[in-house]
Amino acid sequence: MDMFDWVDFEDGRARFSGGIRGWDELGHETFCVELNGDPRYGEAVTVFEQEGDNFGLEIISFGYHSTGYVGMPASTRAPFSAVDIEKIKSMVTRLADIVSQCDHPPFVLSRGITSRYTGKVVFQDGWINAMT
Repeated sequence: MDMFDWVDFEDGRARFSGGIRGWDELGHETFCVELNGDPRYGEAVTVFEQEGDNFGLEIISFGYHSTGYVGMPASTRAPFSAVDIEKIKSMVTRLADIVSQCDHPPFVLSRGITSRYTGKVVFQDGWINAMT
């Protein structure tokens, strides 16, 4: 499996889509989740534990129509139902677990000589727009 291959799940599919320069001209590590045939993009960052070299993944944002929009204000992201949010969270968490096992994982999951991915995925407050 390649680090950017689609991974199929019961509710859709997901993949990491690499580092890009976003709308804000900053670098972002991106991923994509396709739910109901609609691909949406988000940003993930590596978060190291306070003590030690091991790290988890933090989801910063999600819901953009393309990687080029990553970094735009939250109001530009699509809203999702509570049911879809749970599906997306599950797919992202499982995607990270699967892809972290690749020989050459994406940069955001790259392990070092002494560092390893812990399997912990945290979703930052405001990472997704919920339907009201």
